[in-house]
Amino acid sequence: MEGKMEELARKEKLSKLAILDYIAAVSDYESELNQVKDLHHETELKLVVLEKTLAELLKKISPFGNRFEVVLGGLVLVVMVMAVFVMFK
Repeated sequence: MEGKMEELARKEKLSKLAILDYIAAVSDYESELNQVKDLHHETELKLVVLEKTLAELLKKISPFGNRFEVVLGGLVLVVMVMAVFVMFK
């Protein structure tokens, strides 16, 4: 009978240790989850600052900031007009 009591006490102790281990694991998970949430929040704030900075820079650039595109578009337009004149002659 004493052996059964010791066995029950051992099982109860193991059960309590398992519960304690589970609680510790959940606590670690929640701690890591909070760290990830904090990092996400910091990243979002940095993204907002970056977007504002980019918007300010784009305001400073003139509408024809990339002159290469304007020149290329003009050349394409000239070639198309010349092609239309050649077709109608």
